[in-house]
Amino acid sequence: MRLLAMLLVSGLTSFVQAADAEWYVGGRMSVGRMLMEDARHSGSVGSGQVIGNVEDGAFVDTDARDYSNGIGIAAGLELDRWSLEAELLWRYRSDWDLAAPTPSRGVVSLFRTNYGTTTLFFNGMRRGALGARWHWEAGLGAGLVRKVFDSEFIERGEVRDLPDELVFEDSRTEVDVGWQLLAGLTRSIGDHWRLHMRYRYADFGALKAGPYDQRNEHVSGDLRVHEVTLGFDRHL
Repeated sequence: MRLLAMLLVSGLTSFVQAADAEWYVGGRMSVGRMLMEDARHSGSVGSGQVIGNVEDGAFVDTDARDYSNGIGIAAGLELDRWSLEAELLWRYRSDWDLAAPTPSRGVVSLFRTNYGTTTLFFNGMRRGALGARWHWEAGLGAGLVRKVFDSEFIERGEVRDLPDELVFEDSRTEVDVGWQLLAGLTRSIGDHWRLHMRYRYADFGALKAGPYDQRNEHVSGDLRVHEVTLGFDRHL
């Protein structure tokens, strides 16, 4: 990650010094799938013992999926077939839901979490011609990921003498470091406009929820995304 940052800074310095470098600004819209993987609670839920063929506190599924929808802006410098850009993208909230049977307590333990992300990435892109106006492009980027969480830990009673449901809440905001790979196609329109479609794979770092008010249960995982981004650029 440090090497990538050094390369981006070095490239940006060279671009700024180049006499024929062009500025551009643009808009972005993305759709895709959020991957919430390898959920773990570090022993904070259940005893870990096998009770009636069920591991007490083990997640039914450690991976979850949800849709990703985002909108944003970008600005950059272009020189010949290379470009360096700053990209700010806000994504609407996604759901991260997990369930763990906990027969030692007579309940099912549930984590219900909504989170939204805002990313500020600095991308380096390489472009090649496919025709008079069509080009391929590929690159990579790194930057900051801001994640806003609203989460509930729920104990849902499975025996008659327990409450139907107990709910404990947690909200937090965290900033992490992320990286991404990009590849796509662009088409020039006139002398100043360019449309593009990009595939994006990104690693947004860790997911975390809890501990909760009056409860020590907590969960963590890894956040990744596969997206298609549609955008336009305007050369200044």
